[in-house]
Amino acid sequence: MGIQKIIIHEVRRIKDGNPLITNYKEQENDLSTLEEELSQNLLELFTKSNLNYGEFALDGNPDLEPAFEQTLNKYFNPSNECSDFVEMTIELSKNYASIIGENKLSSVKGGFLVFYLYEVKGKICLAIAIVNKTKGADVTSDLEFVASHLLDLSMLHLGASINISDWHSGFSHRYVKFKAGRASDIRDYFEAFVGCQLDKKAAQTETRELRKAIQEFSKNTLNLDQDAIDKNLRDVHGFITEKQKNEETILLSSIAKHIFPDHDEEFLTYASNERKISEFIQIDKVALRTFKKISFKSSKFSLSFERELLGNQFKFENGVLTITDLPEKLRMELEEENSNSSTQEG
Repeated sequence: MGIQKIIIHEVRRIKDGNPLITNYKEQENDLSTLEEELSQNLLELFTKSNLNYGEFALDGNPDLEPAFEQTLNKYFNPSNECSDFVEMTIELSKNYASIIGENKLSSVKGGFLVFYLYEVKGKICLAIAIVNKTKGADVTSDLEFVASHLLDLSMLHLGASINISDWHSGFSHRYVKFKAGRASDIRDYFEAFVGCQLDKKAAQTETRELRKAIQEFSKNTLNLDQDAIDKNLRDVHGFITEKQKNEETILLSSIAKHIFPDHDEEFLTYASNERKISEFIQIDKVALRTFKKISFKSSKFSLSFERELLGNQFKFENGVLTITDLPEKLRMELEEENSNSSTQEG
């Protein structure tokens, strides 16, 4: 994973209502001057949690191309090569300036637009992070304190990363990951700039992926047994159901803190990176039901199986439950017991 190209443009206002300051850089930033720590910070901005996933769309229609996507089509060829990185980013920055230059958005400060092309897992991605300076202090050669202002790249507040490879392939509806904050006005203008919408099948997809993330993290990272994994899934089912009942927003971070209080940050990173789960999770009720197994226990026998197996491996008709494709170990044990019973009767 590494940065291939990077450039910074300035589109910001100092105070609410002030005219925009625009400064468009005419050449790429020199990668050789990019410190390793800074490069790593940029690469990690979009591997952290609290991201949303979606696709390009115009007025909710993914078949129509928003201005951002039109610009990408203009400069990227089918081999994911960019013909003019500088001109492309200037065009995108000017589009951003025209959006926040509107009167109704005169309170939007904007910032420094950091564009960079990078490769991750063999795929090409274009990132844009909108950052601002943070106040700090430095020391002069005379060992005197002096005020300092540095770009704050410690955390992503506003930005998007487009997986160019997945976008070109057409096989995914989740090739844009973005962070737009919780304030609706900020979120709306930024989504309008990028031209993205949440995946229409996000509820079904993310509910299924959440279940897989909990199972995998519980087993592979925490080394929990199946009973503990099933309990985690039941607990999350109850937690989400209660949130829905109270009409509360369901956040990945709140689920992480509830189910993995000692490993919540680790789980957030895993769920976001490996399973592409958004911070604001949309829940599908049918998929949520699969978090709880169909179970029964009496003094003589117990039965427990995944709900999605009903109608497949487990068939229920006219009051009779039929199980097919028995595990080899269980089949052999049943055959052995049946053989022993027949011998005793004989």
